[in-house]
Amino acid sequence: MLSFREAGAADFDAWNNFIAQSPNGNLRQTTYWGKVKSYSGWEPCYYLVERDGEIKAVALVQERNIPAVPQKLLYCCRGPVADWRDQETCEALFTGLKGVLKEKRGFLLRIDPEPFSWEIDQDQVFSASGFLKLSDRCTAWNRTLYTTRVILDLDEEGLFMRMRRSHRQNINSAIKGGVVTRHEPDSDDPEVFAALMQGLELRRNSMLHSSQYYGEVLNNLVNSGIGFFLKAKIEGRTVSGLVVSILGDKGWAVFMANDYSYRKLMPNKVLLWEAIRLSKKMGCRFLDLGASQGSDDFDPAHDPLDNLKSAYRPEIVHYPGYFDLPNSFYPFFRVTESKVLPALWKWRMKVQRLTHRNGMEERARAAPG
Repeated sequence: MLSFREAGAADFDAWNNFIAQSPNGNLRQTTYWGKVKSYSGWEPCYYLVERDGEIKAVALVQERNIPAVPQKLLYCCRGPVADWRDQETCEALFTGLKGVLKEKRGFLLRIDPEPFSWEIDQDQVFSASGFLKLSDRCTAWNRTLYTTRVILDLDEEGLFMRMRRSHRQNINSAIKGGVVTRHEPDSDDPEVFAALMQGLELRRNSMLHSSQYYGEVLNNLVNSGIGFFLKAKIEGRTVSGLVVSILGDKGWAVFMANDYSYRKLMPNKVLLWEAIRLSKKMGCRFLDLGASQGSDDFDPAHDPLDNLKSAYRPEIVHYPGYFDLPNSFYPFFRVTESKVLPALWKWRMKVQRLTHRNGMEERARAAPG
C-alpha cells in the first residue's frame, strides 16, 4: 500500500540513494542541497511516497516567508522525482502535496521537474492533478528552464578533441604557463573558496553570501563524500575554484569563481576540463555545467559564461516548464509576482550591500591563496 509522509533524518540515506538511481534525479532534490539552501533563507521540507518501506517518489519542498504577508512561497526545485508513468504513485504524491500546500498556507507550490526520460505527455501528467503550466521561461525566484550538460560518451582524448580548437589551444597554453590543478582537500579550502565566491558576487553586483554559507556548501557538497573542490593554482596560489558533486552516474559543477587579476591565464578553462576528466573517471554519463540565472535560454553570442561553456560542446537540456499548484490567494500572487518580488529582492540586495560590502572586500583581499 502506498503512503505519503514527511521524511526525517533516518530516511536521508535512502532518499539520496533513490535520487542517485533515478534517471530523472537531480542534485537539487537531495538532502545535501536542502541543507545548503537552509543557509540562504529557505527552509527545506522533505516528503516521500513509499510502498512497504520502499521509496517510490520524493519531493524536497523549499519554504520561504514573505515580509508582512502570512502566506509563503513553496518551491520544489528540479523536482519532484518519480516515475511519471506510475499513475498510482503520482496520485499519492500529488494528493499529499496538496495537503502540504494547505497546511503551509502557501500562495502556491511551484515545481520544475527534470525532463522526462520516457515518451509521455508531461503536461498532461501535471494538469490532470490540478497544476497550471506557466508561459514564463524564467522568473525572479526560480532556476532557469535550461541547463548545459557535457555528455561523457567518448574517451578522454575524444572529449578533448571534441572541444573547440581554440579552446584546446588555450588550455594547453595555460598549463604550459604554470596553471596546475588539485582536487585533494587543503586546510584553507573554506577561506579560499569563500573569498573567490565573494569576489565574484561583488564584481557581478549579485546577492552576497557569508563565509559561513560557503563553508556549508563545502561541508554538504564536498566533505559529505559526494564531490570535490577542484582548484587551479599558479605558483602555489589558488586562483580559481570549482565545486563538483557526483550523484550516482551524474556530475554537477555547481559553484565556480576565479581571482579576477589572474583571468588572462585562463584558469577556469583548465578547471572545467579537469572536472570533465575526473567526472568521466568516476563513471558519470554527463557533467552538468548549469545555466545563467535570469536567462531565457542558452546564448553564447551575448553571454560570456555561455560562450565559455559552448567550447565544451554541451547538450542544451530544456526543462518541461514551471507548474503551479494554486491556493486561494494564487490569482493575487500571480498579478504581483513580476513586480513585487523583484522589487523586494532589489531592496534586500541594496540593504545587504550597505551593511556587508566593506567587510567582504577586506576579507576577500586578505584571504589566503
